[in-house]
Amino acid sequence: MKYTGRKFTISVGAMPFATISNTRSQFRVLANLDKKVDPEILQKAIDLVVPRFPMYTVIIRRRWHGLRTLQVADMKITAEPFNPQREHYHRYAKKPLFKVMYEDNMICVELYHILSDGNGGVAFLNCLLACYFTLLGEKVDMTNILDWRDKATDEEFEDGYLRFAENKKGKINHAKSLGRGQFKLKEKVIKDRGNISTTYSFDLAALKPVAKSYGATLHEYLAAALCVTFLRLRDERGSKKCIRLQMPIDLRKRFPTSTLTNFVATTQFETFGGDKAQLIKKLHEHFEIATHEDELKAFLNDGKNLMHGVLGFLPRFISDFLVDLGDTLLGERMSNTSFSNLGLVKNNLAKNGVIDYEVIGGNPLYAPFYVTAISFNGICNVTFSRHIESDVFEKYFLEELVKDGLAPTKTVVRK
Repeated sequence: MKYTGRKFTISVGAMPFATISNTRSQFRVLANLDKKVDPEILQKAIDLVVPRFPMYTVIIRRRWHGLRTLQVADMKITAEPFNPQREHYHRYAKKPLFKVMYEDNMICVELYHILSDGNGGVAFLNCLLACYFTLLGEKVDMTNILDWRDKATDEEFEDGYLRFAENKKGKINHAKSLGRGQFKLKEKVIKDRGNISTTYSFDLAALKPVAKSYGATLHEYLAAALCVTFLRLRDERGSKKCIRLQMPIDLRKRFPTSTLTNFVATTQFETFGGDKAQLIKKLHEHFEIATHEDELKAFLNDGKNLMHGVLGFLPRFISDFLVDLGDTLLGERMSNTSFSNLGLVKNNLAKNGVIDYEVIGGNPLYAPFYVTAISFNGICNVTFSRHIESDVFEKYFLEELVKDGLAPTKTVVRK
């Protein structure tokens, strides 16, 4: 193996993903096209685009503090046929931590969470798509798309946590409450611990007015529907415990950075009951607190102090043990499901044949479901990634939307 010599420090937000060895920590972003993919052209695009993202061709260096730095490796990234989502990587695997796949009219990028979050994954995919269409001889509008012909800036790979954290003790604690016992959904797990993903497509022109009728954003509306769904499951099982919904907050919208690495805060909403309208009101109040500037800066500062002030100076085997232990303890108190809304993708690739985007969550670390939403060109795709056999949760969720006159225009199941 040949190294280029350049090193990257794992960001604070990515360190837990690097230390947890017994869980899958990858995710997928994919684009559906209106024409069949040309694998040879796709491979040429990969060869041109990958050098634009130097941090994405890294492996984990194994040494005393080996989980703290990543190093660029001289590796060949190839396109491969799309496959069901399974565990592909080990934390010390000497191979790239991302891959590009295709199938019929779909191009997919899978990234290990050490490298980036969903927003960074979409940025890479958009760049790859733009290059692919250009090689096909099409004219591409590069507005809101990183150009593969440009050189990456250092800011793209900075640790946003370290840059924006402040040494202050003030904190708003009302947004978090992890001390209460929660309802646990126990179902039969898929035999080989793979994930089944099901994507439902909704017309944004129909979805937005429904959310507005509740005085809610699209994010709040979908989150409330997920809460109502779990409350229904809880009540059927005779439980009175709370349900929790974990949601990441994209900090890029609140702090001036162009980082492509993990830069999100997480918040947990918990409830003991209520209808959709009541839950939306509670969610709105929760988000107002959770996205307060002091709360977000405290979140950044907490992460910085924990990872760099404590774990960063411990030998690898001790820091691994502490993070794994914390993961186990938190796993007993974390959410019933995780919900991530990447919002609206803004580019003009629809002119080149991009129909829509999907985001498939990796392993639902603390919950049986990882739910993602992403919108593009008038379509909102909501994807359920689950590692349990039962699909009753998805059915109940759709029933909640049907009550408001909504129905999916397309359903895609990937096993």
